[in-house]
Amino acid sequence: MRLHACVRAALMSASALVLLSSCRSTVSPSPTPPPVPTSPPQLTPTYRPAPSPATAAVPHPTVIALLADYRLVALHPDAGGTPQEILPALPTANLPPIDFAAGHYLAQSSDGSLLIAPRPAPPSQPNQIALIKATSLQMERMVLLPASAGSIRSVVVGAVTGRIYVFGDREQDATLTVLDAGTGIVLNIWTLRGGDGRDWLVYQGAVSADEQRVFASYHGTDTTGIDWFTLIPQGVQRCPATMATGGCLRTHGGFLLEGEHIVATTGEPEILVLSLDGQVQGTYDTKLIGNHLEEFAIDGQMHRLYALGPCGYLGGVSVLPLLASGAPQGAATVLAPAVCGERLTLVTPGRIAVTETRATVPNPTIPGSVVFLDTTSGTVVARIAVPAEPIDVLTL
Repeated sequence: MRLHACVRAALMSASALVLLSSCRSTVSPSPTPPPVPTSPPQLTPTYRPAPSPATAAVPHPTVIALLADYRLVALHPDAGGTPQEILPALPTANLPPIDFAAGHYLAQSSDGSLLIAPRPAPPSQPNQIALIKATSLQMERMVLLPASAGSIRSVVVGAVTGRIYVFGDREQDATLTVLDAGTGIVLNIWTLRGGDGRDWLVYQGAVSADEQRVFASYHGTDTTGIDWFTLIPQGVQRCPATMATGGCLRTHGGFLLEGEHIVATTGEPEILVLSLDGQVQGTYDTKLIGNHLEEFAIDGQMHRLYALGPCGYLGGVSVLPLLASGAPQGAATVLAPAVCGERLTLVTPGRIAVTETRATVPNPTIPGSVVFLDTTSGTVVARIAVPAEPIDVLTL
Protein backbone atom coordinates (compact mmCIF):
# COMPACT_ATOMS: atom_id res chain seq x y z
CA MET A 1 0.00 0.00 0.00
CA ARG A 2 1.44 3.34 -1.00
CA LEU A 3 0.89 6.36 1.20
CA HIS A 4 3.09 9.41 1.72
CA ALA A 5 5.58 8.58 4.48
CA CYS A 6 4.88 10.33 7.80
CA VAL A 7 7.40 12.95 8.85
CA ARG A 8 9.92 11.76 11.37
CA ALA A 9 8.64 11.75 14.96
CA ALA A 10 11.45 14.00 16.15
CA LEU A 11 10.07 16.84 14.02
CA MET A 12 6.39 16.35 14.79
CA SER A 13 4.46 18.45 17.25
CA ALA A 14 1.50 17.02 19.16
CA SER A 15 -0.94 18.68 16.77
CA ALA A 16 0.81 17.12 13.79
CA LEU A 17 0.47 13.70 15.35
CA VAL A 18 -3.27 14.18 15.78
CA LEU A 19 -3.59 15.14 12.12
CA LEU A 20 -1.61 12.09 11.14
CA SER A 21 -3.73 9.62 13.08
CA SER A 22 -5.17 8.32 9.81
CA CYS A 23 -1.78 7.09 8.61
CA ARG A 24 -1.74 3.31 8.57
CA SER A 25 0.79 1.69 10.83
CA THR A 26 1.29 -1.11 8.35
CA VAL A 27 2.77 1.18 5.74
CA SER A 28 6.53 1.00 5.41
CA PRO A 29 7.98 4.51 5.69
CA SER A 30 9.97 5.97 2.84
CA PRO A 31 13.71 5.84 3.40
CA THR A 32 15.05 8.64 5.56
CA PRO A 33 16.30 11.55 3.44
CA PRO A 34 19.93 12.56 3.87
CA PRO A 35 20.63 14.41 7.12
CA VAL A 36 20.63 18.18 6.75
CA PRO A 37 22.73 20.24 9.19
CA THR A 38 20.75 22.11 11.83
CA SER A 39 22.17 25.37 10.53
CA PRO A 40 23.00 24.65 6.88
CA PRO A 41 25.47 27.01 5.23
CA GLN A 42 23.74 29.55 3.01
CA LEU A 43 25.88 29.06 -0.06
CA THR A 44 25.44 31.21 -3.12
CA PRO A 45 24.02 28.98 -5.87
CA THR A 46 25.93 29.04 -9.12
CA TYR A 47 22.76 29.49 -11.14
CA ARG A 48 20.05 32.09 -11.51
CA PRO A 49 16.35 31.26 -11.35
CA ALA A 50 14.82 31.11 -14.80
CA PRO A 51 12.32 33.87 -15.52
CA SER A 52 8.77 32.84 -14.78
CA PRO A 53 6.39 32.38 -17.73
CA ALA A 54 5.13 35.69 -19.03
CA THR A 55 1.77 35.34 -17.30
CA ALA A 56 1.71 39.01 -16.33
CA ALA A 57 0.67 39.93 -19.90
CA VAL A 58 -2.46 37.78 -19.52
CA PRO A 59 -5.15 39.65 -17.52
CA HIS A 60 -6.90 36.52 -16.23
CA PRO A 61 -4.78 33.38 -16.58
CA THR A 62 -6.65 30.09 -16.66
CA VAL A 63 -5.72 27.60 -13.95
CA ILE A 64 -6.35 23.94 -14.75
CA ALA A 65 -7.02 21.48 -11.93
CA LEU A 66 -6.96 17.70 -12.21
CA LEU A 67 -9.15 16.14 -9.53
CA ALA A 68 -8.78 12.78 -7.80
CA ASP A 69 -11.67 11.37 -9.85
CA TYR A 70 -9.73 12.53 -12.95
CA ARG A 71 -12.27 15.20 -13.74
CA LEU A 72 -10.45 18.10 -15.42
CA VAL A 73 -11.67 21.63 -14.68
CA ALA A 74 -10.68 25.17 -15.61
CA LEU A 75 -10.74 27.85 -12.91
CA HIS A 76 -11.18 31.57 -13.55
CA PRO A 77 -11.00 33.26 -10.12
CA ASP A 78 -11.36 36.77 -11.56
CA ALA A 79 -14.48 35.86 -13.52
CA GLY A 80 -16.75 34.40 -10.89
CA GLY A 81 -14.79 31.34 -9.79
CA THR A 82 -17.21 28.64 -10.98
CA PRO A 83 -15.24 25.58 -12.24
CA GLN A 84 -15.59 24.88 -15.96
CA GLU A 85 -15.58 21.15 -16.65
CA ILE A 86 -13.25 20.12 -19.47
CA LEU A 87 -13.29 16.34 -18.99
CA PRO A 88 -15.83 14.41 -16.89
CA ALA A 89 -15.03 12.23 -13.91
CA LEU A 90 -13.96 8.69 -14.69
CA PRO A 91 -15.85 5.60 -13.53
CA THR A 92 -14.64 4.25 -10.21
CA ALA A 93 -13.22 1.16 -11.96
CA ASN A 94 -10.83 3.37 -13.93
CA LEU A 95 -9.34 5.17 -10.95
CA PRO A 96 -5.87 4.20 -9.71
CA PRO A 97 -5.59 3.18 -6.05
CA ILE A 98 -6.44 6.11 -3.82
CA ASP A 99 -2.99 6.07 -2.24
CA PHE A 100 -1.26 7.05 -5.49
CA ALA A 101 -1.80 10.61 -4.25
CA ALA A 102 -1.02 13.92 -5.90
CA GLY A 103 1.60 14.30 -8.59
CA HIS A 104 2.93 16.08 -11.66
CA TYR A 105 0.34 14.82 -14.12
CA LEU A 106 -0.50 17.89 -16.21
CA ALA A 107 1.66 19.36 -18.96
CA GLN A 108 1.49 21.87 -21.78
CA SER A 109 2.92 21.43 -25.26
CA SER A 110 6.12 23.28 -26.06
CA ASP A 111 4.28 25.74 -28.31
CA GLY A 112 1.57 26.30 -25.70
CA SER A 113 -1.22 25.08 -27.96
CA LEU A 114 -2.11 21.86 -26.15
CA LEU A 115 -2.97 20.87 -22.59
CA ILE A 116 -2.01 17.27 -21.82
CA ALA A 117 -3.77 15.23 -19.12
CA PRO A 118 -3.84 11.52 -18.16
CA ARG A 119 -6.98 9.38 -18.54
CA PRO A 120 -6.51 6.09 -16.66
CA ALA A 121 -8.38 2.97 -17.76
CA PRO A 122 -9.47 -0.22 -15.97
CA PRO A 123 -6.65 -2.74 -15.39
CA SER A 124 -7.50 -4.74 -18.53
CA GLN A 125 -7.46 -1.70 -20.84
CA PRO A 126 -4.72 0.70 -21.99
CA ASN A 127 -4.34 4.05 -20.31
CA GLN A 128 -4.75 7.19 -22.39
CA ILE A 129 -3.40 10.71 -22.69
CA ALA A 130 -5.86 13.48 -23.53
CA LEU A 131 -4.65 16.27 -25.83
CA ILE A 132 -6.80 19.38 -25.35
CA LYS A 133 -6.68 22.67 -27.24
CA ALA A 134 -5.37 25.27 -24.82
CA THR A 135 -7.32 28.16 -26.36
CA SER A 136 -10.79 26.59 -26.55
CA LEU A 137 -10.29 23.84 -23.93
CA GLN A 138 -11.88 21.43 -26.39
CA MET A 139 -10.65 17.87 -26.87
CA GLU A 140 -8.38 17.40 -29.86
CA ARG A 141 -7.70 13.66 -29.55
CA MET A 142 -6.89 10.80 -27.22
CA VAL A 143 -3.62 8.86 -27.42
CA LEU A 144 -3.50 5.23 -26.28
CA LEU A 145 -0.53 4.04 -24.25
CA PRO A 146 0.74 0.46 -24.49
CA ALA A 147 0.14 -1.76 -21.46
CA SER A 148 3.90 -1.90 -20.86
CA ALA A 149 3.88 1.82 -20.06
CA GLY A 150 2.19 1.07 -16.73
CA SER A 151 0.23 3.57 -14.65
CA ILE A 152 0.79 7.23 -15.49
CA ARG A 153 2.82 9.02 -12.82
CA SER A 154 4.21 12.16 -14.48
CA VAL A 155 3.91 13.81 -17.91
CA VAL A 156 6.52 16.13 -19.45
CA VAL A 157 6.89 17.73 -22.90
CA GLY A 158 10.28 18.09 -24.58
CA ALA A 159 11.29 21.67 -25.36
CA VAL A 160 13.10 20.77 -28.60
CA THR A 161 11.00 18.08 -30.27
CA GLY A 162 7.67 18.56 -28.52
CA ARG A 163 7.63 14.85 -27.73
CA ILE A 164 5.55 13.66 -24.77
CA TYR A 165 7.48 11.85 -22.06
CA VAL A 166 5.25 9.70 -19.83
CA PHE A 167 6.84 8.40 -16.64
CA GLY A 168 5.01 5.35 -15.35
CA ASP A 169 4.76 2.64 -12.75
CA ARG A 170 4.56 -0.96 -13.96
CA GLU A 171 4.38 -3.46 -11.12
CA GLN A 172 6.83 -1.37 -9.04
CA ASP A 173 9.19 -0.74 -11.98
CA ALA A 174 9.74 2.85 -13.15
CA THR A 175 9.08 3.23 -16.87
CA LEU A 176 9.43 5.95 -19.50
CA THR A 177 7.32 6.03 -22.67
CA VAL A 178 8.13 8.58 -25.39
CA LEU A 179 5.36 9.63 -27.79
CA ASP A 180 5.29 11.71 -30.94
CA ALA A 181 2.83 14.49 -30.08
CA GLY A 182 1.72 14.91 -33.68
CA THR A 183 0.92 11.29 -34.49
CA GLY A 184 0.62 9.65 -31.08
CA ILE A 185 3.07 6.98 -32.19
CA VAL A 186 5.10 5.38 -29.41
CA LEU A 187 8.76 6.04 -30.17
CA ASN A 188 10.39 4.31 -27.20
CA ILE A 189 9.57 2.47 -23.98
CA TRP A 190 12.29 2.03 -21.38
CA THR A 191 12.47 0.57 -17.89
CA LEU A 192 14.35 3.12 -15.80
CA ARG A 193 14.57 1.19 -12.53
CA GLY A 194 13.20 -2.14 -11.38
CA GLY A 195 13.63 -5.88 -11.28
CA ASP A 196 15.07 -5.81 -7.76
CA GLY A 197 11.89 -6.17 -5.70
CA ARG A 198 11.88 -2.51 -4.66
CA ASP A 199 9.06 -0.04 -5.19
CA TRP A 200 10.32 2.47 -7.79
CA LEU A 201 7.23 4.67 -7.73
CA VAL A 202 7.95 7.84 -9.72
CA TYR A 203 6.98 11.06 -7.97
CA GLN A 204 8.09 13.51 -10.68
CA GLY A 205 9.71 13.27 -14.09
CA ALA A 206 11.61 15.92 -16.03
CA VAL A 207 13.51 16.33 -19.30
CA SER A 208 16.54 18.57 -19.84
CA ALA A 209 16.15 21.58 -22.13
CA ASP A 210 18.15 19.85 -24.89
CA GLU A 211 16.31 16.53 -24.37
CA GLN A 212 19.58 14.70 -23.84
CA ARG A 213 18.76 13.68 -20.28
CA VAL A 214 15.68 12.60 -18.36
CA PHE A 215 15.20 12.77 -14.59
CA ALA A 216 12.96 10.84 -12.20
CA SER A 217 12.38 11.25 -8.47
CA TYR A 218 11.00 8.34 -6.45
CA HIS A 219 8.52 8.07 -3.60
CA GLY A 220 7.98 4.34 -3.17
CA THR A 221 7.54 2.51 0.10
CA ASP A 222 11.28 1.76 0.16
CA THR A 223 12.83 4.15 -2.39
CA THR A 224 13.66 7.85 -2.61
CA GLY A 225 16.02 10.28 -4.38
CA ILE A 226 16.51 11.36 -8.00
CA ASP A 227 18.08 9.48 -10.90
CA TRP A 228 19.16 11.10 -14.13
CA PHE A 229 19.62 9.20 -17.37
CA THR A 230 21.49 10.08 -20.53
CA LEU A 231 19.65 9.17 -23.73
CA ILE A 232 21.92 7.09 -25.96
CA PRO A 233 21.23 5.10 -29.15
CA GLN A 234 20.97 1.89 -27.13
CA GLY A 235 18.44 3.37 -24.68
CA VAL A 236 19.11 5.13 -21.38
CA GLN A 237 22.31 5.23 -19.35
CA ARG A 238 21.83 5.79 -15.63
CA CYS A 239 23.90 8.13 -13.51
CA PRO A 240 26.54 6.62 -11.20
CA ALA A 241 24.74 4.71 -8.45
CA THR A 242 25.24 5.71 -4.82
CA MET A 243 22.72 3.60 -2.89
CA ALA A 244 20.52 0.64 -3.68
CA THR A 245 17.38 2.13 -2.14
CA GLY A 246 17.41 5.44 -3.96
CA GLY A 247 18.49 7.59 -6.84
CA CYS A 248 21.94 8.98 -7.52
CA LEU A 249 20.97 12.26 -5.86
CA ARG A 250 19.91 12.10 -2.22
CA THR A 251 16.69 14.12 -2.22
CA HIS A 252 13.03 13.46 -1.49
CA GLY A 253 10.11 14.82 -3.50
CA GLY A 254 9.76 17.51 -6.14
CA PHE A 255 12.55 19.24 -8.03
CA LEU A 256 13.35 21.88 -10.64
CA LEU A 257 16.00 21.71 -13.37
CA GLU A 258 18.22 24.75 -13.71
CA GLY A 259 20.92 24.12 -16.32
CA GLU A 260 23.47 21.76 -14.82
CA HIS A 261 21.91 22.09 -11.37
CA ILE A 262 18.87 20.63 -9.66
CA VAL A 263 16.85 22.44 -7.00
CA ALA A 264 15.22 19.70 -4.93
CA THR A 265 13.24 19.09 -1.76
CA THR A 266 14.44 16.77 0.99
CA GLY A 267 11.22 16.07 2.90
CA GLU A 268 12.56 18.53 5.48
CA PRO A 269 12.40 22.37 5.65
CA GLU A 270 15.61 22.68 3.60
CA ILE A 271 15.61 22.73 -0.20
CA LEU A 272 18.96 21.96 -1.80
CA VAL A 273 20.74 23.16 -4.93
CA LEU A 274 22.74 20.20 -6.26
CA SER A 275 25.16 19.59 -9.08
CA LEU A 276 24.64 16.43 -11.11
CA ASP A 277 27.33 14.66 -9.09
CA GLY A 278 25.35 15.30 -5.90
CA GLN A 279 27.46 18.12 -4.48
CA VAL A 280 25.46 20.69 -2.50
CA GLN A 281 25.85 24.11 -4.10
CA GLY A 282 23.33 25.99 -1.95
CA THR A 283 20.60 25.65 0.66
CA TYR A 284 17.21 27.30 1.04
CA ASP A 285 15.71 27.12 4.54
CA THR A 286 11.94 27.43 4.14
CA LYS A 287 11.19 27.47 7.90
CA LEU A 288 8.32 24.99 7.35
CA ILE A 289 9.01 22.69 10.29
CA GLY A 290 6.79 19.72 11.13
CA ASN A 291 6.12 19.03 7.46
CA HIS A 292 6.94 16.50 4.77
CA LEU A 293 8.00 19.22 2.33
CA GLU A 294 7.99 18.12 -1.30
CA GLU A 295 6.66 21.06 -3.32
CA PHE A 296 7.91 24.56 -4.13
CA ALA A 297 7.96 27.11 -6.94
CA ILE A 298 10.31 29.91 -7.94
CA ASP A 299 8.87 33.27 -8.99
CA GLY A 300 11.55 34.64 -11.31
CA GLN A 301 9.98 38.07 -11.71
CA MET A 302 9.39 38.68 -8.00
CA HIS A 303 12.67 36.92 -7.03
CA ARG A 304 10.99 34.66 -4.51
CA LEU A 305 10.85 31.00 -3.62
CA TYR A 306 7.48 29.68 -2.42
CA ALA A 307 7.37 26.46 -0.38
CA LEU A 308 4.20 24.53 0.44
CA GLY A 309 3.51 22.38 3.49
CA PRO A 310 1.14 19.44 2.87
CA CYS A 311 -2.25 18.97 4.45
CA GLY A 312 -2.22 16.33 7.20
CA TYR A 313 0.99 17.90 8.57
CA LEU A 314 1.48 21.41 9.94
CA GLY A 315 1.12 22.90 6.44
CA GLY A 316 1.77 26.55 5.64
CA VAL A 317 3.18 28.58 2.76
CA SER A 318 6.56 30.25 3.21
CA VAL A 319 8.20 32.93 1.09
CA LEU A 320 11.96 33.26 0.76
CA PRO A 321 13.33 36.40 -0.97
CA LEU A 322 16.09 35.77 -3.50
CA LEU A 323 18.87 37.90 -4.88
CA ALA A 324 19.22 38.21 -8.65
CA SER A 325 21.94 35.55 -8.39
CA GLY A 326 19.46 33.10 -6.88
CA ALA A 327 21.03 33.22 -3.42
CA PRO A 328 18.76 33.69 -0.38
CA GLN A 329 18.18 37.30 0.66
CA GLY A 330 17.46 37.12 4.35
CA ALA A 331 15.24 34.53 6.00
CA ALA A 332 12.02 32.88 4.86
CA THR A 333 8.69 34.01 6.29
CA VAL A 334 5.79 31.63 6.93
CA LEU A 335 3.25 33.88 5.25
CA ALA A 336 0.12 31.74 5.35
CA PRO A 337 0.33 29.15 8.16
CA ALA A 338 -3.31 28.09 7.71
CA VAL A 339 -2.94 27.19 4.01
CA CYS A 340 -1.81 23.70 3.07
CA GLY A 341 -1.73 21.58 -0.07
CA GLU A 342 -0.06 18.96 -2.23
CA ARG A 343 0.65 20.98 -5.39
CA LEU A 344 1.03 24.62 -6.34
CA THR A 345 1.38 26.69 -9.49
CA LEU A 346 2.51 30.25 -10.14
CA VAL A 347 -0.53 32.10 -11.54
CA THR A 348 0.94 35.59 -11.96
CA PRO A 349 3.95 37.18 -10.31
CA GLY A 350 3.10 37.34 -6.62
CA ARG A 351 0.10 35.02 -6.79
CA ILE A 352 -0.02 31.22 -6.50
CA ALA A 353 -2.74 28.58 -6.61
CA VAL A 354 -2.64 25.68 -4.13
CA THR A 355 -4.50 22.36 -4.19
CA GLU A 356 -6.18 22.11 -0.79
CA THR A 357 -7.16 18.69 0.60
CA ARG A 358 -8.23 17.30 3.98
CA ALA A 359 -5.25 14.96 4.27
CA THR A 360 -2.00 14.17 2.48
CA VAL A 361 -3.65 11.75 0.06
CA PRO A 362 -6.42 13.37 -2.05
CA ASN A 363 -9.79 11.59 -2.00
CA PRO A 364 -11.97 11.26 -5.14
CA THR A 365 -15.18 10.94 -3.12
CA ILE A 366 -15.12 14.21 -1.18
CA PRO A 367 -15.05 17.85 -2.39
CA GLY A 368 -11.85 19.85 -2.32
CA SER A 369 -10.74 23.36 -3.19
CA VAL A 370 -8.10 25.39 -4.97
CA VAL A 371 -6.81 28.35 -2.98
CA PHE A 372 -5.49 31.50 -4.67
CA LEU A 373 -2.97 33.27 -2.44
CA ASP A 374 -1.41 36.73 -2.66
CA THR A 375 2.19 36.06 -1.66
CA THR A 376 2.90 39.67 -0.67
CA SER A 377 0.14 40.09 1.89
CA GLY A 378 -0.62 36.43 2.64
CA THR A 379 -4.26 37.07 1.79
CA VAL A 380 -6.42 34.30 0.35
CA VAL A 381 -7.95 36.13 -2.62
CA ALA A 382 -10.16 33.20 -3.68
CA ARG A 383 -11.02 29.68 -2.57
CA ILE A 384 -12.79 27.80 -5.35
CA ALA A 385 -14.64 24.61 -4.43
CA VAL A 386 -14.22 21.61 -6.74
CA PRO A 387 -16.27 18.35 -6.79
CA ALA A 388 -13.36 16.10 -5.73
CA GLU A 389 -10.06 16.78 -4.05
CA PRO A 390 -7.42 18.03 -6.52
CA ILE A 391 -4.26 16.11 -7.36
CA ASP A 392 -2.52 18.56 -9.71
CA VAL A 393 -2.76 22.14 -10.91
CA LEU A 394 -1.28 24.03 -13.89
CA THR A 395 -1.43 27.63 -15.17
CA LEU A 396 -2.02 28.06 -18.90
